[in-house]
Amino acid sequence: MNTLVGLYNLWMERIGGVVRLVKHADEYTEIAWVVGTIRTSIVVDVRFFERTGIRAVEAADLTATRKWRSDPRVSGPALGRRFPINELGEQAWLASLGAGSFPTSVVWAICEDKNSSIIGISQIVAIDWIDRTAEFGIWIGPEFWGQGHGTQAAWLVTEHALRDLGLRQLRLHVLPDNVRAIHSYERIGFEHEAVLVSAVLQDGVPADLLIMRLDSSTERKPPNSL
Repeated sequence: MNTLVGLYNLWMERIGGVVRLVKHADEYTEIAWVVGTIRTSIVVDVRFFERTGIRAVEAADLTATRKWRSDPRVSGPALGRRFPINELGEQAWLASLGAGSFPTSVVWAICEDKNSSIIGISQIVAIDWIDRTAEFGIWIGPEFWGQGHGTQAAWLVTEHALRDLGLRQLRLHVLPDNVRAIHSYERIGFEHEAVLVSAVLQDGVPADLLIMRLDSSTERKPPNSL
């Protein structure tokens, strides 16, 4: 076990990721959530719930992420970047994932079924390892809307954050008119907590923001298939 702990510390330093140890066939296997570039001898943990999977973001994903993050249909409701995104900017974003000896954000690519092609992004950001709180975010490419992938991916990511990372509370911000997203969040256990009045500008008009919260103590069940 001391050897395993040493490997854990070494790999945490090398990849800035999160490593868990699971026992399989009486041997411990190292499984890494790689939030950045995959390194030699690291096994990437890809998780699936029904038709949706989450995995590490790779360089091959950047064409799709740049396209979607520049799309107002995605960036508007997701409260995302409102400035042009060039290729170098997208590469810098990828390089920043998992930075630091103990990262304060973890980002996943969302993929469809066993196909590893990216269809969206989900993330846990602003992680406070003392208070064990963080913020949750997600977006799906418009081509894949209405298929249940957002709800299934949100379940996977929040389960990992609350159970594996040991976080106590997750919060998110959502526009009140994003009814489909709100319904999805409610299905996986988020509750309405507060309203930030006139907190953002949408097309130059002040708009409220809803704050929703998910506690690790919340009793919840996996969402039904759509």
